[in-house]
Amino acid sequence: MGEYTQADADLWHDHARADKPAGVVARERLHHLAMESTGVYWKPVYTILEGALQIVVANAQHVKKVPGRKTDVKDAEWLAELLCHGLLRSSFVPPKPIRELRDWTRYRRKLVQSQAAERNRRLKLLESANIKLASVASDVFGYRAA
Repeated sequence: MGEYTQADADLWHDHARADKPAGVVARERLHHLAMESTGVYWKPVYTILEGALQIVVANAQHVKKVPGRKTDVKDAEWLAELLCHGLLRSSFVPPKPIRELRDWTRYRRKLVQSQAAERNRRLKLLESANIKLASVASDVFGYRAA
């Protein structure tokens, strides 16, 4: 396997062309990729390279190294070492349709929560002006009156 160059790093960070990392994979004839599942940072890489090679998304707690100075380069080397020896256990990543459904569900939940928060702000504003709609209406923002 060749050295990872700055030009390769630039390809990974070029947001205008999402297909370039696949070029690095093809050029270097890579078959496996290991990465930690920290936050949501693994998701774009997984989405771009899904199907191009075998991706192992490892739980960060399972691949902790011996204490010491922690750097991204050392972490990458450690992950590569574990992958080469078959010591990484891949986390479950649901199929694409399920991931998309989860994303839409989370987005809908956020919208509903935002809507409820906005209603509460409006009620609080009205009550601060001594307009107590809740005492005369069961659903202030609905169509029914009490």
